[in-house]
This record gives sequence, structure tokens and C-alpha cells, in this order.
Amino acid sequence: MLGAKHIDTLETANSLARVLRYQGKQSEAVNILRDTVKFRGSVLGPRHHDTVSSMNNLAGCLSEMKGKSLEAENMFKDVIRILIQTLGETHRVTINACGNLGVVYLKRDDVSDIEKGRAMVTKSLNQLLSPPHNFSEKQSWVRKFRKALVGDLNRNNSDISSLSSPPPSLSKRVSSSVSLNSFSSKASLRLERLKLDDDDDDCDGDRTSKKK
Repeated sequence: MLGAKHIDTLETANSLARVLRYQGKQSEAVNILRDTVKFRGSVLGPRHHDTVSSMNNLAGCLSEMKGKSLEAENMFKDVIRILIQTLGETHRVTINACGNLGVVYLKRDDVSDIEKGRAMVTKSLNQLLSPPHNFSEKQSWVRKFRKALVGDLNRNNSDISSLSSPPPSLSKRVSSSVSLNSFSSKASLRLERLKLDDDDDDCDGDRTSKKK
């Protein structure tokens, strides 16, 4: 028997949690990931890539659960802090984590959080698509951030259609959405052509980021 803290056991647990998450079983996934983060931290160290990967997955899972937005925000901030220290601000994994935090803000109702999230997601998307990273348009991180921005834009449009005279706070949020139209041609949303599906928050997602 390998034991609960063996690195192979922890890798399997991390993978199982991701499967559960994509099956919509976030509560089960969170329970597994909490233990995985704890055990990986004690065995490998809190700054090890695998530990940070599990933290990132846990934060992403929490962000999809009601009432867990603040915990997700704080965990993503911890992930970003460690990644900046270990990989640097411009590493693709750090950029992805910053975008993930931006998605958390985009899901909220507070105008200032939404604007902050929009700026963060847009920045991450542009960085991934630009040199030296040059991500493919079909890469999962790019699709994930485009999907978040499209969802934000659709929510704005829905809010407008339900109101004959939007309040100032909503107007402010909607007017700031025009920043989506100012993307560089490479980062253009191309809304009518998008087919968005699976996401990938994992720090290991960069393994598929090579240009195709």
C-alpha cells in the first residue's frame, strides 16, 4: 500500500477531483482537493509546482460554488503570490492564474469587482496570445478567458434588455464593456464565430500550450 501521502496517491486524487468537478460534483471535488493541498504541502512543500497546481484547482472549484467566492479569491491570490516568486510575473502559468482570479471577480455583482475582473481577464488573454507565448486560438486557457468575457458581455446585454432606463451603476458597467471592442486584432473576441467548451484551470495546462 502506498498510503494517503504518497506522491502517486496524491496525483491520482488530484486527477479524480478534476473529473468530479467537470461532472458538476464540486463539493466532492473540494473535499478531495483540500486534503491534496494539505498533503502535497507537507510532503513536497507549499511552493512545489504540484502543491500550487492543487491549490489552483481548489480555487477554481470553489469559484463555482455558491458562497465560496471570497475563499476562491484568497486562494488564487496565494497561488499568484507563489507563482510570481517561483516563476515570475510573465510566465504563462502566472498569467493563467491572474486570469483565473479575474474570472472570480467577473462572476460577482459589484461593479468595481466586475471592472477589475474584466481588466485582468483581458490582460491575461492578450498576454497569452502575444509573444513570447503565442498561444493557439484553440488552447484551453484562451477559450476559457474568451468564454468569461463573452459571458460578461451577454450578462450586460441581458441587463439592458430587461430595463427601459438602466440605473447609473448598470450604465457604468455596460459602458465599460466597450473595452471588449478595443482588443487588438489578434485578441478580437469574434463573438459570432466562437464555439466555447471545456475549461482548464490546472497549472499543468501549459503542457498543451505549444503553438499548433
